[in-house]
Amino acid sequence: MRDVAFSCDDRGTPFLKVAVWSLLDRYGGDEPLRVNVFEGWGGHSAAHKAELAAIVARFPCASLRYVDAEGPLAPYADVIAPREGSRWNVFTWTPVFTPMLIPDAKGNVIHFDIDMLFNADVSPLFELDLSTSDSRRPDLIACAYEYDKYGDNAGRIVWENGILPQETERYFNTGVLVFNADACRAERTWDRIAEWYRANRAVADRIEQDAWNALYKDRVRPLHVKWNFHDRNIKGYASWPLSVKYWLGNPPRECLEASVNPCILHFWGPKKPWKPSHRPYRRLYHEAMKAVGLKPPREQLLAPYYDFVNACNLSTVRETLSCPPELYQATNFDRKGLVRRMVRTRAMHAIRRVLFCPFEWIAIGLGLAILPAVSHRVLFAVCDFASSVMYAFDRRGKRRSLENLHVLFNCSRGDEGTFRFDVDKAPYDPTPREKKLIRGAYRNMARAVGHAFWTSRGAASKVRQVGEASEAIKKALRENNPAVTVSGHIGCWEILSQLAFLEGHRMVSVAKDIGTPGMTRLLMKARRSIGQEIVPAVGAFKPLMAAMRSGKSLGLLVDQKVSPDDGGVWIRFCGRPVPVSAAPAFFAAKAKAPILVAWSRPLPGGRYRCEFIDMIPPEDARDVWATTQRCAADIERIVRRHPARWLLDYNMYGTHPFAKDLAALAAHEEKARKR
Repeated sequence: MRDVAFSCDDRGTPFLKVAVWSLLDRYGGDEPLRVNVFEGWGGHSAAHKAELAAIVARFPCASLRYVDAEGPLAPYADVIAPREGSRWNVFTWTPVFTPMLIPDAKGNVIHFDIDMLFNADVSPLFELDLSTSDSRRPDLIACAYEYDKYGDNAGRIVWENGILPQETERYFNTGVLVFNADACRAERTWDRIAEWYRANRAVADRIEQDAWNALYKDRVRPLHVKWNFHDRNIKGYASWPLSVKYWLGNPPRECLEASVNPCILHFWGPKKPWKPSHRPYRRLYHEAMKAVGLKPPREQLLAPYYDFVNACNLSTVRETLSCPPELYQATNFDRKGLVRRMVRTRAMHAIRRVLFCPFEWIAIGLGLAILPAVSHRVLFAVCDFASSVMYAFDRRGKRRSLENLHVLFNCSRGDEGTFRFDVDKAPYDPTPREKKLIRGAYRNMARAVGHAFWTSRGAASKVRQVGEASEAIKKALRENNPAVTVSGHIGCWEILSQLAFLEGHRMVSVAKDIGTPGMTRLLMKARRSIGQEIVPAVGAFKPLMAAMRSGKSLGLLVDQKVSPDDGGVWIRFCGRPVPVSAAPAFFAAKAKAPILVAWSRPLPGGRYRCEFIDMIPPEDARDVWATTQRCAADIERIVRRHPARWLLDYNMYGTHPFAKDLAALAAHEEKARKR
C-alpha cells in the first residue's frame, strides 16, 4: 500500500477532485494507492465527500481515507493559528505533520498541494531511496527547487532576512513533499519546525516552507523540476541565457525538459486555471475539470494572442532542446536569433493556418461529397492530378523526400538524416531515378488519402472491389484473433485495417489530429464507415487497452516518430537512431496476442493486395525493445525495396538522441548480438 496526502477545507474540494482524478488516472504502479485527505476545523460536507469517493471508486487500485488533523494538532495551536491578514490558513501547516498523521504509512509518503494537475505516473517518487545519501544521515524529504539566491525578489528576501545562510544557493518548494516517513518520525521533524517558527515568526514569510529550508537544507533530495513545474516560467525559459548555473534554482536543461514534458503541474500564484487566465497549460486542467463534472471558465478575449505567444515560447524551448548541450552552452550560441526565428516561423505558420483553413474545409467537404460517388478509375485520375500539383508547389516536401532517399540508399550528404539537417537550405538536385521515385511517392500518398474519402460511403463493397488479402495473411488472421496488426505508411495503409475487418476482426485504429478539431472529427467519422473504430492519438492508451481486453484487434503504424516521454523507444531505422512507438509490443505482451506485420502492395489496375511479412508471438513481445526493432526492420525491408510506395516527405530523423539515449540503444544492440 502506498500513501499520498492532500490538505484542504471544504471550499477546496472542487480542485481536490481534479487533482485526485488526474493522479489516479495516470497512476500505473504495482501497489494500491491510498488517498488520505486531512480535514478538521469544520470538516468536509457529506456531499463533497460522496463526490470525491465516487471519483476514487472509478479506479480499482485506489482507496480514500479522511484523516482528522484537528485533534492531533491541538498541542501546536499557537503555531498553526493563522496570522492576522495572512494569506495562509491552518491547512498550510498540515503537510508538516504528514508522517505523524498517517502512522501506518510505510516507505515514502507524498503530500501534494491541491492546485496541481498530474501529467504522468508518480510511481518513481515512491521508488526513491531516501535512506541513502552523501552524508551519514539519511535524507528526510525530496523536493524541487523554486528559486536561487540571485533570482526574484522572493529569493532575495529569504537571504536578506537570514532564513538561509549566504553559502546556501537554492530554496526548495514544498508543494510536492516526498517524506522518508520512518526517518521523519524518528527525528520528530514537526517538533523542530514548530519550535523554529515560534522563534522566527517575524521573518518567516512562507511560514512552514521557510522552516523546512532553514532547518533541513542539507537533508533534502533534489527532484527534477518536472515533478513540481510552474508553467508561467516558460516565458523566461525561452529567453534567459543558458550560461548561468541555475534558472530559479534548477539547471537550465532540466527547466527546458520540464517545459516540454511536465510530470506535475503546480499552478501556484494568484492566476489559477479554474479562473480565467492565460496560463500555457490551462487547457489540460480544463479537460480534467470536465472529467470530474466541473465547468471550465470561459476563455478571455485575448486568449488566442496569449496562446500564440505561449506556443512561440514552447517552440523555442523545443528547438533549444534539439541542439546538443555542447552547442547551446557555447558562448557563440545565438539564443536571441533562435528566438526571433522561432517566433517568425510560428507566426507564419499561424497566418497560413488561418488563411488556408477555409480552403481545407472546402476541399474536405468536396472530397466527402464527390469522391465517394465516382468510379475507381476517376478517383485515381483526380488523385494523380492532385499529386502533380503538390509536387509542383511543395518545395520543402521535395527536399525532405530527397533526404530520405539518400538515407535509404546510404548516400547521405553532410547532415542528412540527422537533427542538424536544415531542409530549407538543402539543394533539390535529384537524379532522374530519384525524381521518378519522389513523384511516385507523392502519387501514392494522394491515392491513399483519396481511398479514405472514396470509402466513406459503401466501404465494404468498395474494399472488396479493389482489395484482396493473400492466403498467408488470411490464414494468419483466422488463426490469431485478436491480434496486433502492424504496418507503415506504405502502399494504401488505409485498406489494411479494412481488409482485416472484412476477415472477421473487430478493428481499432489510431488517428492523429488533422487541421482543426472539426476537420479531425469529420475525417474520423468518414474512416469509421466500414465499421472499424478510430480513436484519437492523444489519450489512446486506455481505449486501446480496453479494446484488446474485449477481444478486438488493433491496427497500428510504426514508421512515425514518438518521443520517449510519450512511450517511444530508440531503435535503428535505415541505420539511423529514431524514437518510435513501443505500443505494438506493449499491447501484445499485455493482451497475450501476436503481432502480425503486413503491408498493402499496389497492383496493376489500381488494386491492392495485403501481404504477410512477419508474425511475432506474444511471449517474444515481452522484450519491448527487440520487438519494436524487429517490427521496424520488417517495414524497413519493404521501404528499401519500394521507396516510391512510402511516405517519403515525412520528417523521420528530426529528433536529437542524447548521450544517454545512444548508450541505451548500444546496450540493447549488444544484448541482441549476444543472443
